Amino acid sequence: MSVGDGNTLATTTLASSTVLGTYEERNLSNFPPNDLLVGDISEWDWALEAYDVGLNTNYCFRMVRADGRELATYTNYPQLVTVGPPNVPTLLLHFDNERTAVFNSVLEFTSIDIAGDDIHYEVEIDDDRDFSSPEVNRDSAANFLEFENLTNPSDKAPFNSGQRIRFTSPTTLSASTTYYWRVRASDPDGSAVDSDWSAPFSFTTDGSVTVSEWYQTTGHQFGSNSLTSMSTTSGGVSVSATGGAVTSSAIDFSDASVGNAWGR
Repeated sequence: MSVGDGNTLATTTLASSTVLGTYEERNLSNFPPNDLLVGDISEWDWALEAYDVGLNTNYCFRMVRADGRELATYTNYPQLVTVGPPNVPTLLLHFDNERTAVFNSVLEFTSIDIAGDDIHYEVEIDDDRDFSSPEVNRDSAANFLEFENLTNPSDKAPFNSGQRIRFTSPTTLSASTTYYWRVRASDPDGSAVDSDWSAPFSFTTDGSVTVSEWYQTTGHQFGSNSLTSMSTTSGGVSVSATGGAVTSSAIDFSDASVGNAWGR
């Protein structure tokens, strides 16, 4: 049986309801059709149409008085999660501006899907920051043996949301070259939509390095710093006055018993 906007409900949906309210498709609701006594539980059924909602957002709902004042008490709030792609992945390893002796890149990252759906990942590595012709383009759906869940090794692609994933590249990169890498995520059993690409991190290959280190060699890398009386070129940075200074962005140092300050 259908019921029109503002009309009295014919039956209740909630087992705890003791008084019939109304069916509503817009604010404000109709007046209560039945008296409400102390201890009564009245039910109103609302049909909501969303406008301009955010993806991956948890919305809560409640009823208030017509003048905006809250009701005396609230026990539960109905909730709605809008379906969307996983969050943009967080890049963990290589750290940004790393110089490394590893030519078959081992990259680590993570992403969260707000609905808890499993996640596939796609990785790109390119020697150009525009990723116009990537040396590496691999995804965990087609190349699942190259991806592993470090948090839960028994978990296979698509991976649990929020866990640390490692990608081992099958491609040997060139020496003495600066590369950029980025990752995006998708939830095949949820929205089945790709997230945006992560902001790219850079790393430079150097076979002479024994312990990975922070290193910059391109204009874009230097451009991420705070420059005083300095200017960048495609191949580096130059002094534009009698003296200058380069101050890097914040570096997250971690404790480690071996390796360098980045815990490697």
